[in-house]
Amino acid sequence: MHTEQRWGLGLAVALSLWTMLLHISGVYSTRLALAQSLDIVVMIIPIAFIAGAMGEQRRRSDSFGYMRAFRTGVFTMLISWPFSAAFMLLYHKIINPEWLDRLVAFELARLRASGAGASVLAKTESALRARASIRAELTSSVIGTVILGLALSGMLALVFRRRGNRGRT
Repeated sequence: MHTEQRWGLGLAVALSLWTMLLHISGVYSTRLALAQSLDIVVMIIPIAFIAGAMGEQRRRSDSFGYMRAFRTGVFTMLISWPFSAAFMLLYHKIINPEWLDRLVAFELARLRASGAGASVLAKTESALRARASIRAELTSSVIGTVILGLALSGMLALVFRRRGNRGRT
């Protein structure tokens, strides 16, 4: 199995385990304010797995320039996507089908507390509920994976590339 495949599958498993940890601990059902913060913290997982894949590829090669490091990161993310997306569909449709109702209630309560009007509440609920279709979930997950993969790979490739006459690929 290639480096990107191993690290990409590992990334998908790690993200799935993270989601289940937050589910089992009640974060995704009763502590949604905390969930918003932890959804930012989870960025550490793709960073670690992309860095791991780049580090492994760098150790194996005399020539590891920016573009090769960048490709390693992007491929790692893209390989993780179908597995992560499939798990999230399973999570949202079977494991925690109430997630959307809880999210809508949480967001509407937050908006009401800040004095939002009825039209803002209706638009917000409509926008949140539109995210629940399988098509919307898959589309947003692939777009998010590509954008995140490009951004993280671009930044981490600067760290993992080799400079000088050891190779610029």
